[in-house]
Amino acid sequence: MLLVIITPCVTLGKDATKTLTTYSQTMTQIVTDLRTISSVIGRVWTRNRWGIIDRSEETSRTEFIPSNMEVFDLAGGGVTD
Repeated sequence: MLLVIITPCVTLGKDATKTLTTYSQTMTQIVTDLRTISSVIGRVWTRNRWGIIDRSEETSRTEFIPSNMEVFDLAGGGVTD
């Protein structure tokens, strides 16, 4: 079994396949089985924020539903509420 660590980012509900999406905060990392991954996205540092590059198709949608997850401020390096 291969495990992966996923770091969800706070996008305030934006869909990176449809609109320019940036973020500066992430949530608690998730460890999961690699077989559950259906697509991969990229990111780029621009204008003091991370921009998401998502060219996945409509058939592969990943959604994380926050449940007691901490939010991390990447600019300041701390945990936020």
